[in-house]
Amino acid sequence: MRYVWLAALVIVIGCNASPSESEAPETPQSEPLRGEAAPTEAVVSGEAVPASPSELLGTWDLVEQRGYGPEHAAVDQTLTFTEDGQMVNDQTHNGVSALITMRYRVEEDVIAATVESLVMDGVTMDGAAGDEETTFRWRFEGERLVIQPFPADASTQDVYVRVE
Repeated sequence: MRYVWLAALVIVIGCNASPSESEAPETPQSEPLRGEAAPTEAVVSGEAVPASPSELLGTWDLVEQRGYGPEHAAVDQTLTFTEDGQMVNDQTHNGVSALITMRYRVEEDVIAATVESLVMDGVTMDGAAGDEETTFRWRFEGERLVIQPFPADASTQDVYVRVE
């Protein structure tokens, strides 16, 4: 019986300790959410999103691609997420190297990215930058980062491991 009361007390304290919606700080939607963003509770495919987007920070190597057809050529790719909201995609696909620099923001389980520059085989591609956002869903499977296009073609997934 003592354990029942203890469990009830923990539940009551836990419920009272969390701020009400009116007390909770608001996160401005126009500002990119970065490492210092408020924790999220979103769920993707039955798995909880990490408590903080700061877990994305660092460099990630592509180790697996899921759901692509047999005609899809392998991609050698590294993603780097920085604290100041920059994402760098360094890749080689079909013998062509590309360095794509983007601004990103994170909202729960979605990464929204806007291209700032694109350099292909050492040549800067004029007009690649723009205001159009590309969105991706993200989650962790253990130590692996899984990113998939959102909302289109959610059947393909790129899987990364942290290298830095």
